[in-house]
Amino acid sequence: MTGFVLVLAGGGERVLAWELGVVAGLADAGLTLGAASVVLGTSAGAFLAARLAGGVDAREEAERLACAPLAPREPSAPSASSASSASSASSVPGCSGVSRAPRKPGGSGVLGGSGVPSVPGGPGVPGARDGSSVRGEPGGRGKPGSTGLAGRPGGPDSPDSPGGWAGSVGAAASAGSDGPVEPHEPAAGLAEPGAPSAGSDELGDSGEPSAGSGGTVEPRERSGDSRAGALFRALAEVWPADGDPDVGRRLIGRLAIENSPGDAYAFLTATAARLGRARWPETLRITAVDATAGRRVVWGPWDGVALARAVAASQAVPVLRPPVPIDGNAYIDGAVGSAANADLLVTLGIPAGPVVVVSATDPAATEGPDSLWAAAAVREEAALTAAGFHVVTVSPDPAARAAMGPDPMAPGRVADAVRAGRRAGSAAAACLPSAA
Repeated sequence: MTGFVLVLAGGGERVLAWELGVVAGLADAGLTLGAASVVLGTSAGAFLAARLAGGVDAREEAERLACAPLAPREPSAPSASSASSASSASSVPGCSGVSRAPRKPGGSGVLGGSGVPSVPGGPGVPGARDGSSVRGEPGGRGKPGSTGLAGRPGGPDSPDSPGGWAGSVGAAASAGSDGPVEPHEPAAGLAEPGAPSAGSDELGDSGEPSAGSGGTVEPRERSGDSRAGALFRALAEVWPADGDPDVGRRLIGRLAIENSPGDAYAFLTATAARLGRARWPETLRITAVDATAGRRVVWGPWDGVALARAVAASQAVPVLRPPVPIDGNAYIDGAVGSAANADLLVTLGIPAGPVVVVSATDPAATEGPDSLWAAAAVREEAALTAAGFHVVTVSPDPAARAAMGPDPMAPGRVADAVRAGRRAGSAAAACLPSAA
């Protein structure tokens, strides 16, 4: 099947293994990444899409992570029994994850032997409080509202930056660039003229009150909670009571700028190292959020933004990672307010057809980012359906969620998550019109 749209949502590093499994399961049924007319990636989903675009075979990676030998397969639709065993967590019956297979011994897989490594400015790395940015040249060539940056040879904007997604990202920050390191600029330079400064009482010209006391975030950890989990929940609590996404994204954007944890250049170089030699495929679109304006942006290969820079921006978790500068603006995680941003397919003018939304969002969540993402997912599916899209949402079942673990920035039980995702992807393929 060709011509379907694939949406890979965010949700932290913990969703990577499960989403990889889903992509492999779709490929088992003939729905390969290369057959998709458009791939829309947000946050972790943007990284996964870009990494696979660099030549990584989803099925081979899934086999390796699940510690099972690679066996040749002919593309085929999943059996009725496989589809019927799926959880009802999906918005389409039979299109959720299934019970995990027995664990096989050995191997740590592509995410690194000790879990997802720390990124400079990320969790576990005490970064500089003032943050920093990378000086670049404007180079945007895309649609209205898009921005670009002309990269320099050998730096994090270069498609030839070495590396991969295994091993130490922290080490890659110092060794992943062959070119000179540009002087750093203060984080204050990321904001547009007239943007709110730290400690101001208003957010730009909107008259909206600042979040928290002095523009800070105070995560409250619970028993068994992780620092990242507490932070994700605290950021969700900043969201305005009326749920206005534009206001919410501006509030979170301001907090991200005021509480930037470290070195944006090191974060960019680390991201480039994880991606390896991936280049922009024609079908890939990556989302991010303008931290000052609070608006969502979508980049494609025509916009003059280096792939590694776009992916880093889409993964710039507020407070955990520094905002990413592109053409004078600061950009933060594309999942702020929405894990999938699937409704942007309508905005982009993508022709209506089958769309597979791969999202680990918990539709039953009553707090934290999942509660915001779940509400956004309902709105987005309604918008897509009204525009004529046939939407299949792939969601984890309880066993898959357990395998992912509670820490959004840790990989969880990778082998179990990959296997659960692969079964979910195979089941989802049967829900598409051509597989009915």
